Amino acid sequence: GKLKATDASVEALGQTLLDGELHATFRAFAAEALGELATSRATELLLEALTNKNEFIREASARGLGDGLGPRDVTNALSRTATQDSSPWVRNAALAAFTEFQPEAAGRLARAGLKRSDSTPTGQLHQEMLRVLGEVGTESDLSRIASFLSPSMPKQVRSTAANATGKLTKSLDEPPKKHPGEKPLIAMLN
Repeated sequence: GKLKATDASVEALGQTLLDGELHATFRAFAAEALGELATSRATELLLEALTNKNEFIREASARGLGDGLGPRDVTNALSRTATQDSSPWVRNAALAAFTEFQPEAAGRLARAGLKRSDSTPTGQLHQEMLRVLGEVGTESDLSRIASFLSPSMPKQVRSTAANATGKLTKSLDEPPKKHPGEKPLIAMLN
């Protein structure tokens, strides 16, 4: 059944989420449920858990915050988490959540993250940034995405870049006259 957003249910889920003695899986389910309830108290609890020392709890809290339209404090917390958290998994979850209700701002974060010189395109975070640009990017993002189609990139990153290129190209009103990803895509297929 559906959980109702009563004060008691929100507080019980909050206690579960913040209880460091419980297994992280139970706490993550509590974060997900709080996100679905989307009350102001649930948001407060998820914001509090976003600073938890356990990366799994921070990740679940970021995802929970993305389940509903967030007020300014949620937007600021997710933006900060997407750019500054020590865990790439948590940054990935925060960026994905941020994309749900602030797609243009998430696109800006993704662009900035892909431009950073200390970024190594090896995993989930780069894949999430590429996915975001595929969904909300502009024609000017095609060359940035195409740079991740190089054979020197990890296979999963190249695959995500190819998918993002296709999605973004499909979403444009007119296909670009010269597509920056054309040669790398053809090379990938050969």
